[in-house]
Amino acid sequence: MLKNSFFIVFVLLIISIFSSCKKDQAPIVYPLVYKLTQIVPEREIQLYVNKKLVTDAKVKYDFIGEGLSAFNLQNQSTTPAIFHDIIFTSPDTMQFSGNPSKYNIVKTGNNYLFPAFSEFFSFDDPYFDQLLKYGSSITAPYTGGFWLMNYAGSAVGTDKILFVNFMSYKYVRHRVTQYSNYRSSSTAALYNEVNDDFIKNQGVDDTLAIQRYRLTYKSR
Repeated sequence: MLKNSFFIVFVLLIISIFSSCKKDQAPIVYPLVYKLTQIVPEREIQLYVNKKLVTDAKVKYDFIGEGLSAFNLQNQSTTPAIFHDIIFTSPDTMQFSGNPSKYNIVKTGNNYLFPAFSEFFSFDDPYFDQLLKYGSSITAPYTGGFWLMNYAGSAVGTDKILFVNFMSYKYVRHRVTQYSNYRSSSTAALYNEVNDDFIKNQGVDDTLAIQRYRLTYKSR
């Protein structure tokens, strides 16, 4: 009798495990919407002048100036308007809330690469594009020298949670020639990563401030 009881318990346990596995393997229902839940700076603001790292806080904040809010996103009382919901419309396509365009998803294991969208990118000089780890392409011009950009962002995660890379930067470029003293500036907050090789190749008197973030998105 005791053996039979153990056998029945064993069978019930196996059935329970298989039942649980079936629930875990339920198909993903699209659209899959991810909401921003956390903004974490990966490190302190980095300031480079002529390729050299500057650690003086006053020098950093004096250079950033009016753009400081983009370098302090984690401490704002409300979610900054630059952040959008991430929507997987299918296993292979995604979009951002407020933007009807859909983009391909390149997925390798838990790593995602996807085109992203920003209204806040000033494209005065193609040289700035080299700062981004994932290059961009111009889609449509805005007035006043601003452009709507499509470029690739990156994330790691599952259908439940995504950890998305984000960056804020200000870059001032100086070029002195025989005929002119050229100065251009770009400030942006966008879904992308920093191209570290760009820092190594800064020009003389160029100044670059970077804040790297890791955003946590959870599906609802």
